Amino acid sequence: MQEKLIEIIQKIRTESGLPEITEFKEEMSLKDDLDIDSISMAQLIAEIDQNFKVDINAAGPVQTFGEILSRLK
Repeated sequence: MQEKLIEIIQKIRTESGLPEITEFKEEMSLKDDLDIDSISMAQLIAEIDQNFKVDINAAGPVQTFGEILSRLK
């Protein structure tokens, strides 16, 4: 599950012209550390819903990589 999430984030980043991240930590901010802007966030939410069948924002907006992981469990 974590590997697939990383793959999705890397895909979104590279499509936005950003380099791949070499190390992911649970406390990483989606906005500040992973450079996920509002458009990329919408794409991330859609990709997660499509791949995991989970609405990660159902319990409120997510801010970190770790929050996404915990909502996928």
